[in-house]
Amino acid sequence: MAHSTKPIFNPVRIAYWFFRLNGCFQIENFAVHPDADAEQNQMRTDADLLGVRFPYRDELGMKDFAPLANQKNKTLVLIAEVKRGGVCRLNGPWTNPKENNLPRVLSAIGCFSCEEIEAASSSLYSNEYYENQATVIRMIAIAAKKNKLYENSKPNVLQITWKEALGFIHSRFREHRLQKTDHGQWNCTGKKLWEYSETQDPKQFIQKVLCGMGLTATEVQSTPM
Repeated sequence: MAHSTKPIFNPVRIAYWFFRLNGCFQIENFAVHPDADAEQNQMRTDADLLGVRFPYRDELGMKDFAPLANQKNKTLVLIAEVKRGGVCRLNGPWTNPKENNLPRVLSAIGCFSCEEIEAASSSLYSNEYYENQATVIRMIAIAAKKNKLYENSKPNVLQITWKEALGFIHSRFREHRLQKTDHGQWNCTGKKLWEYSETQDPKQFIQKVLCGMGLTATEVQSTPM
């Protein structure tokens, strides 16, 4: 399968639909701004997606992606890094404590008290995961392939391949086609994914979307269907 001359799908928008179909409320391209007294008014970094999924989420009995749904009946807060190709990976601003970006993000989200932000940030920097009695927060990386190095060095990073995400989207659209037929309010990415899901073959759907993202079959990790 050859590269698409001009990709029609933005990877972050695909990831947005994956999380949306799993009941996550999201903010795209969340900017971490500098301190008010900084000399240059430039943002420090941005998160591709911030999301929250509440513990008692239920939509017509639909079965969500298990790694997102199984969070001990706690609210899930996610920070997602999305890459079109290559392996799942986190950008430096989310792994380097000296950047001090995670405390700013947690403060902006408002899921922890001021007194708890330091402990939560420290845990995320060292373990990519933190939880208290009510909330689980974790780092998620989406890309073409899983990062084998992370399996040992960063095991708490939830790695999701495009084949996994697209396989879920196809399954949701096919199994609940009647309920989601009325979707005039969806954005263009959602409508195009729906159009592509007319095929009942998940492999054809995945290959067509990957081509639309500008990816070849050899660039993407194979995931059992």
